[in-house]
Amino acid sequence: IPTAGRSSTRGNIVGDSFYWAINRSMDATIGAEYFSQRGWSQRGDFRARPSDSSYINLDYFGVIDRGIGTPPLREGGQEARLSAEGNFYGFRAVSNVDYLSSFLFRLAFNEVFTQAVNSEVKSQLFLSKTINGFSFGGMVERYQNFFQTLNPNGTLSNPPTFDSIRVLHTPSADASSVDRPLWHSPFVWSFDASLAGLSRSEPGFRTAELLGRFDFNPEISLPLQFHGWSLRPALTLHDTYYTERYVNGVAVGKPTNREALETSVEVRPPVLEKVFDKEFLGRKWKHVIEPRVVYRLVTGVNDFANVLHFDERDILSNTHEVEYGFVTRLYSKRSSAGVQECDTPMTGLAVGAAAPEQTVPWQRVSNLENPPCSPGPQVREVATWEIDQKYFLDPTFGGALVTGQ
Repeated sequence: IPTAGRSSTRGNIVGDSFYWAINRSMDATIGAEYFSQRGWSQRGDFRARPSDSSYINLDYFGVIDRGIGTPPLREGGQEARLSAEGNFYGFRAVSNVDYLSSFLFRLAFNEVFTQAVNSEVKSQLFLSKTINGFSFGGMVERYQNFFQTLNPNGTLSNPPTFDSIRVLHTPSADASSVDRPLWHSPFVWSFDASLAGLSRSEPGFRTAELLGRFDFNPEISLPLQFHGWSLRPALTLHDTYYTERYVNGVAVGKPTNREALETSVEVRPPVLEKVFDKEFLGRKWKHVIEPRVVYRLVTGVNDFANVLHFDERDILSNTHEVEYGFVTRLYSKRSSAGVQECDTPMTGLAVGAAAPEQTVPWQRVSNLENPPCSPGPQVREVATWEIDQKYFLDPTFGGALVTGQ
């Protein structure tokens, strides 16, 4: 059905679109709108469900703008988003690609406020697989963050001009593991490793087109339990090798190796529990409080100022800190032990769970005629919240924080 309207910035608006049901698992929508004061826009959406565990969603929006003001400032552009997911041979592949031709175009024509003021453009493609407690993944990522440039006198330019910071992972490979027993001893071990090709550019600074980074973090710990108390001392070695370093504002092709030692102790006192005898909404309720204290010491990062920054792996610094807090949980259970509790699929938001439309907006929620269920009452975690505070004994993080920089 054609649409018509009026906008104070676009003038009279007339538009129409065409919907095509390609087959049972694929459709598309193509449309356009005419703006009497600006020009015209094009929209396109393509959706597909090749299987019950995969999907493809492609959105496009573009505007051919005649400009606004005198002389006319043209704010037209294009933005395209591709999101896809698939599972094959035990691998999970995900694509989340965002292309934006101009940040000024997003500011002028995006109809959602939170997206219009979002200066970041992220694109990721990754492949992952988990087997026997080991996780492996590969990723290609492009990160772009726009900012408005200033005039030589420090004022904002009018009309506005934008530049950007660009960070590339081309590509990166990661591996990690859960805690695993160390032979027949009470110790457990784990590791986290990454091998990445990186690049970063921004006004006045640029690294090589491709530099290497190898990061390896093995950990050994000793979980202990005594009369409800839990104690977990751990020792972690951080070793990161870069093929370039940061010296006096430029990236220099001299390798650097960052080595650090991390010691931590986690203490968990006995859990506090309260079961309420009085029923509410046909259920019995239980309140649980889980306190904890974590002491952490990192030493050995003496060249923080020479480390190039790409992601969270690069901001490791010396620290001396104590973290303390508690997690409180609220559980519910039907009081009758003989009742078979089988709830129908939820159509609204659940506490702690993502709504179906947040993952795949058009995915249909499964509604089996005879959904599987367990006999007897089922315990459900209704709400969880956490109160936490961290105290830093070293406010400069070993010299990583410098006043005025």
